[in-house]
Amino acid sequence: IMSKIDKYLIFEISGCLYGVDLKYILKIKNTTKFYKLPAIGEEYLGIIELENRFIPVYNFEHKYGLDNEEKNAVIFIRYRTNEFAILITNLLDIFDIQTEEIFFEKEKTFTYIDEKKACLINLEEITEEGVS
Repeated sequence: IMSKIDKYLIFEISGCLYGVDLKYILKIKNTTKFYKLPAIGEEYLGIIELENRFIPVYNFEHKYGLDNEEKNAVIFIRYRTNEFAILITNLLDIFDIQTEEIFFEKEKTFTYIDEKKACLINLEEITEEGVS
């Protein structure tokens, strides 16, 4: 059986590694400036501008129970018809990940990057929570 290789953008948020399939990445920017909106709900921190559009900023720490530490960049993601942004601490790199390097634990998907465990983000789960 041929093993399938996907490219993942690997980044760090609050000391933990995460990955998103590269085909869903719209853009990466070195900014964390966003606008807070009072009525946007707990899932979102606010909105951020991308090419004259406003994109919701997903509250990743809230979802994953992480410490809210300083962020240095933002990743813009498009999954199906949904667009949203995630603030990140550090950008690592793009990695080729083979199917057999992926494993499941507590309903989450992981792989190892340089012997560190990285969670591969389930975009379906995020968009089901009401990203429009």
